[in-house]
Amino acid sequence: MGWAAAALALALAAGPAESTADAPEPAPAAGRFTFALIPALTFGVSPVPSGDHALYFGRALPQRDGKRRWALGYQGTFSAGFADRYALLTHRHHVMAMTLEQAPRRLYAAAGGGVAINGLFFPIIEAEGRVGFYFPRARAGQRTRGVFGLLMRLGWNVGARELLPLPQLGLFIGFVVGPRQRPR
Repeated sequence: MGWAAAALALALAAGPAESTADAPEPAPAAGRFTFALIPALTFGVSPVPSGDHALYFGRALPQRDGKRRWALGYQGTFSAGFADRYALLTHRHHVMAMTLEQAPRRLYAAAGGGVAINGLFFPIIEAEGRVGFYFPRARAGQRTRGVFGLLMRLGWNVGARELLPLPQLGLFIGFVVGPRQRPR
């Protein structure tokens, strides 16, 4: 019983607890869901290009500095054309990281890798990168932006026993919803 009396005396000596009613409200959390629809025109070893239709679903990672915020997610792509060497239709499944850099440069970047499956069911191991710009200029709370730029993909068709990975280059234009930057 002596320890309870000592704890009560200590609590009374500390004074009243601070009220949380006067505390400022925390800043609203930045949006976490990220979505992108980014069609592209891709050129490979064939003179006939492919049309790519990429859908990205991701989640924004915690922001570490005031300039950029990364998102990590899944990108599924459907391609139709002859840039993929062996088939007219190809579907891709990639894990991608994406970021939008704040002013003054307004850069968009994405990088990732995964597998592509063409009509002959040959697995193609791929790495893909996108570099470009976003528009319009970012405003407070704005999450939707247009993006355009260059695409590079390096694919190694292990099913067809290719000796070296082959590149594909392309142009893309689309839109990104998020990741929203935290207010500074």
